[in-house]
Amino acid sequence: MAFVTELTYTSPEIISLARAKKQLQLESDFTEDDALISDYIDAAISQAENYINTEISEKKFDVKGTSINDVLAFNQQKITSVDLFTYKDLNGTNQTIAATDYSLQSVDKYENKIVFNDDFVYPEIKAFDPAAVNLQVTVGFSVGKVPKAIQKALLLMVTDSYEFRNDTVKEKSTASENALHPYKRF
Repeated sequence: MAFVTELTYTSPEIISLARAKKQLQLESDFTEDDALISDYIDAAISQAENYINTEISEKKFDVKGTSINDVLAFNQQKITSVDLFTYKDLNGTNQTIAATDYSLQSVDKYENKIVFNDDFVYPEIKAFDPAAVNLQVTVGFSVGKVPKAIQKALLLMVTDSYEFRNDTVKEKSTASENALHPYKRF
């Protein structure tokens, strides 16, 4: 079983404060609610990620396991880059798996996986070490690659939070859920 840790990383903005204020039809010099609107943006991203079961904003994860297959079971959907891939050899010395030994291949438009080249020989790895293999990856949508429908849904969610500052009863699907639904991973 792999151990997954989210690394501290400041991801690029998906929805800027200025864009949210434009959506809310607020003047740019009106700054009284800036902190509140920023909180609503963060909450909207979190809600959307929970709804579609995948990361929207870029995040970095560190995955440690006892084997290569152990860390490859990491399932955060859209891996955009492999930042580090190391293992401990039989002597306990860290070795790097060269980026030329593997590639990211699309499973579908929502998920990638790491695939080794046909000529890759799995190395012998130190036994009984829960951190014998270390994989660091970046997931989520890259800068400028967040689909317009997701951006629209986020803006709708921010607007709803700002204009209706109380809890509401939901009886039907919302416009934001309809926009997000094609990106939902089941």
